Amino acid sequence: MILHEFYDDQYPLDDEGFVTIRSTVRAIVLNDEGKLGFLHIQGEDYFGLRNHLETIGGGIEAGEDQTTALQREVLEEIGYQCEILGSLGTIIDRYNRIHRITVSHFYWLRITGFKGVHRTAEEELLVQAVRWLTLEEALAYYEQPVSKVNQLVQQRDYFALRAYQQHVQ
Repeated sequence: MILHEFYDDQYPLDDEGFVTIRSTVRAIVLNDEGKLGFLHIQGEDYFGLRNHLETIGGGIEAGEDQTTALQREVLEEIGYQCEILGSLGTIIDRYNRIHRITVSHFYWLRITGFKGVHRTAEEELLVQAVRWLTLEEALAYYEQPVSKVNQLVQQRDYFALRAYQQHVQ
């Protein structure tokens, strides 16, 4: 089920248009206290300066299904094994600056056991911490106005959090 489609209003789209489509999995992650886990991303990359919270997840690799990719991403990024509790749906984003359409499949899950973090080199540079927030704290965070890439990420994740809120209430 497609939850929403977003169009990039932060960066102009040049004549090259969109040249890649990337399929990803993203997670609303719950700990034993019922708090939700987010990556605090801070640094600079091809989008410019970044400083925002982001749901956990990433690209689906060749030969992986969504479940396998989700479990791998959660283990790599925050070091936990997980139990998938349900699917929320799909959000499609268009990123003009990198000429890419991203199809993000959102799930919610519970962490089950710590095994150790195994981030990529880029993640090591950008991920400052894992932040655990209540649903209310997370929604309030994502309602704050921001600009550029932070806005692109926040609109996607806010929409997914609202879908999660509807499933659990």
